[in-house]
Amino acid sequence: MKHSRLLALTVLSSVVSLYVKVPEVRALTINLTSTYNTQADIGFRKAADFWESQFTDDITVNINAGFEDLGENILGGALSTMAFTNYTSVWNTLLNDITSPYDTIAVSNLPPIPAFDLLINRTSDNPNFPPDFETPYLDNDGSENNSIIRMTTANAKALGFFVPPETFGDFDAEITFSSNFEYDFDNTDGITLETFDFEAIAIHEIGHALGFISGVDILDINSPPAGDMLFPGNAFTFVSPLDLYRYSDESFAQGALDWTADTREKYFSIDGGVTSEGTFSTGRFSGDGRQASH
Repeated sequence: MKHSRLLALTVLSSVVSLYVKVPEVRALTINLTSTYNTQADIGFRKAADFWESQFTDDITVNINAGFEDLGENILGGALSTMAFTNYTSVWNTLLNDITSPYDTIAVSNLPPIPAFDLLINRTSDNPNFPPDFETPYLDNDGSENNSIIRMTTANAKALGFFVPPETFGDFDAEITFSSNFEYDFDNTDGITLETFDFEAIAIHEIGHALGFISGVDILDINSPPAGDMLFPGNAFTFVSPLDLYRYSDESFAQGALDWTADTREKYFSIDGGVTSEGTFSTGRFSGDGRQASH
């Protein structure tokens, strides 16, 4: 699935402040534009209905959809509108959004505000460089990349931030499906041979738009071998809310989140790294060959 490369082309936007709004009782609403393909529109709507059934957040998410040639082996891509804010604000909104025992565990085990420690690599200020920029090191200086959170506007809305359309635009994401493949638009009777399950692809891409992303993809694509130079760690102000639950054995041992692009196992944990609830992909170019936003 195509995701982080599109993001990498759009993240150099100015930081826009967010502020919290007072919630109302309602349900998640996902508005979709037409793909001008009736069968695809039905499948896309079913995918949106699935996500609407999973959440009750008082937000409306607007998604623009379409088809185009995305290149070889790419079924679809989500280009999300992004917002930046400080970690303290995110921490406070998560605290105010606790509705279950699991939420309590997840929030109580977040790094203490105002900054989070990171295990990171592939930067120009790696203490092992030169020549070694691949070995992870602990970044705990509390600077911008340790204190700024970057998220999709859909995720920001769910956290309770006000996202004015006059600032961020009309759409929270643009989801594009490849015009180069054959799809089965109705999976209720199985998937036709040599076709792809359109609804499953749409569910996947909407998930990215809602916030299943990792800033590690930006580190991965902006360092060798994908990139031709290194940047200082402080330039990577792209930690996502999901990254606040990204660990490895090495980062856990140092009381830090894992924000490295390499082949070591990274896992999702809501209790500060003690328990793994599943593993993440580790990077298209420097990791396991799949983008870290999976």
